[in-house]
Amino acid sequence: MPANEARELQDKLALLGLAPEHVVANQIYPDRFPSSAPAGKVLTALAGAAEPLASLHAHGDLARSRRALNEHYLAQLSASIRAPLTELPLLFTPRLAPEHIETLSKKLESAWAP
Repeated sequence: MPANEARELQDKLALLGLAPEHVVANQIYPDRFPSSAPAGKVLTALAGAAEPLASLHAHGDLARSRRALNEHYLAQLSASIRAPLTELPLLFTPRLAPEHIETLSKKLESAWAP
């Protein structure tokens, strides 16, 4: 659920005397191009390159900008929602297989363990 809707839900629950116990952020882009890592430095160096490197840069830059957007909203959620936050990664697959469900469920299970 987007950050705005999560905050609105928290406010409406508060009117009923309820509070969220946990927030799950789903489909979070991986940080594949941190600016201080070699991959991030290569991506930055590719800015303005001619084809075919320009296409490679555009693809990587899209992933970097999606991650930055995720971080922006995760920061908003952390600042405004008074509940633990668990991030589930974006799985780059057209269909979820049993092993994907297992991975996601283990992440939730460990986050919710007492």
